[in-house]
Amino acid sequence: MNQMEFILGLVLLSVLIFGPVTGDINNQSSQQIPNVSSIITGPEVQIEGNQTLLKQEAEPETAEEWNQKGNSLSDQGLYEDAILAYDRAIDLDPEIATYYRNCALALFNLGKYDKSLEFVKKALDISPRYFDAWNDKGRAYQKLGRYDEAITAFDKVIEIDALRPYGHGNKADSLYYLGKYSEALPLVEKAIRLAPDIAYYWTLKGDILRELGRYDDALVAYEEVLTIDPGSLYTYGNKGSVYRLSGRYQDAIEMFEKQISGSPNAWVWNEMGLALTSMGDYDEALDAYNQTLIIDPSNSFAKEKIEGLKKLLP
Repeated sequence: MNQMEFILGLVLLSVLIFGPVTGDINNQSSQQIPNVSSIITGPEVQIEGNQTLLKQEAEPETAEEWNQKGNSLSDQGLYEDAILAYDRAIDLDPEIATYYRNCALALFNLGKYDKSLEFVKKALDISPRYFDAWNDKGRAYQKLGRYDEAITAFDKVIEIDALRPYGHGNKADSLYYLGKYSEALPLVEKAIRLAPDIAYYWTLKGDILRELGRYDDALVAYEEVLTIDPGSLYTYGNKGSVYRLSGRYQDAIEMFEKQISGSPNAWVWNEMGLALTSMGDYDEALDAYNQTLIIDPSNSFAKEKIEGLKKLLP
């Protein structure tokens, strides 16, 4: 075989192996490489360069994997999907109290308090000293307005672990709603000693002191809230309420205006109306109550005050 025949043979072999070259031989990018998305199937995952890879998500297999999936969905606020995942976990292993408690918590976050209680009770059947489940049980009873039953649950929370603040604070909250302010105060003070950086306990303490007529002490508590959480606009409304009850109407109005600037609600407009009425500003008070009705058209308190003010106005 001479040299020319050898070269021709190599060219023919390259064509057979690689196929014919088309277009500009110096621009090999003109040959099209199949897109990866035409080969891989599954949900798309965005990557650098506006390209996509498709990744098939594996379905959980074990009870704990379903539980973890439920937790992930709950963290995203996808509570209905989370409940389905927890149900699968329970089906696979019905003897784990945590799965029932997690499902109860998702139901609680959906406002399904009766159903939440069913699951939290199942958790407690399996694990009778489950601290979080007892606390959740009390909170569900609170939402249902069943405060005496809530207090019983929170007593159990305190019995299990008195060094955590939640039982003391939540029991104080229930007593507050029952109007038992003197009983609530020492409990919320215990919660504060255990967890001084939780703003809600200071808010509750301020509310209790306000109801007890201890206005200066209430203001101190609300100031502590603002130290912990300077953006708590509702606390300005609470301070305004104390100022109004103390007869400091102009100070009250300034506080109400601070809350209204960022978090207006029916309560603060009603409080504004009361302060303005006490100052004799009946027209402005009427405007305040009308703002209440824009937010809450069925607000009976505002309607009653409007009818009264109309009798005072010429």
